[in-house]
Amino acid sequence: MPVISVIVPVYKVEEYLGRCVGSVLAQSFLDFELVLVDDGSPDNCGKMCDEFAKLDSRIHVIHKANGGLSDARNVGIDYAFSNDSEWLTFIDSDDWVHPMYLEALYRAVSDNDLLISSCGLERVSEYGIADSVDISSTVETSSDVYTCFKTRGVSYAVARLYRKALFRNIRYPKGRLFEDVFTSYKIFLSVENIAYIKEPLYYYYINESGIVRNRWTAKSMDEFDGYEEQLQYLSGRKDLADVYRVIQFDYMTDLSRSYFKLRDNEAEGIDKKKYLDILSAKMRSALKKYKKNTGVTVKNNTPFFEAAYPVLINFYWKWQRLLSVFKKGENNADSKS
Repeated sequence: MPVISVIVPVYKVEEYLGRCVGSVLAQSFLDFELVLVDDGSPDNCGKMCDEFAKLDSRIHVIHKANGGLSDARNVGIDYAFSNDSEWLTFIDSDDWVHPMYLEALYRAVSDNDLLISSCGLERVSEYGIADSVDISSTVETSSDVYTCFKTRGVSYAVARLYRKALFRNIRYPKGRLFEDVFTSYKIFLSVENIAYIKEPLYYYYINESGIVRNRWTAKSMDEFDGYEEQLQYLSGRKDLADVYRVIQFDYMTDLSRSYFKLRDNEAEGIDKKKYLDILSAKMRSALKKYKKNTGVTVKNNTPFFEAAYPVLINFYWKWQRLLSVFKKGENNADSKS
């Protein structure tokens, strides 16, 4: 049986699927299976998957009723547990990977005797692959994965190689958007160290029609449920205090981003004021906790405060402007005297 199971959920990506599959079949590491999970795609993706399987015996296709990305990943994981593969990696069907992707990740876990390896991820808007890459790896603690800038982006499921056993009791939450936010921290914080490859070997396609990039909906709130689960898990863990602060900051950043996205765009089928009030209340609560930990100030974190206090912040800045004018007048008076 193959060493690595490569799991690719497939839904409405017929324009990109060939590119993704081709990048997997072009891997320098050959001992893998490619599990294409057709999530009830209404276009030609299902037929394309079957055609790909005829071309390469390493491809296994699963057709299922539409259940969303989490459900498709879970079906792929369940299939991997039905055979003797040892490792898992996930690739989204509109993305692609460097030919050294599997080899580099597998070499990193093998050389360092670890359970997870991670590589750089590059956001791209058009196809391209680096001519030469450095696949050397370093060992990072799981805490550093969260707190060190070079390894941030931990919530992604992709661009990682996982020991399959890590998923024995973990699955992605069906029906949720931002499913990685609910899941990745459980995997990463279950190990002490990971192998990290700085080189971006995973190409994350910026698809403007993708699920997460769509206009604001009530399902956008799923992300914050995931963050709150993480913060609850981390609360009181002195050994993970730095991780807790980072997650607090990321939580507030995304609350603020979501607030302004909703405020500044049309929102059909929802009570816009209701959700703005919910986001603002969450921000106020988060700010109180974050300020207690860090002593955050308005001037250094304006977007957070603007989202949390959309009315009061206007008074604050008016007061600051008046104060600056007053101080300027005082200084002018002093200089004349």
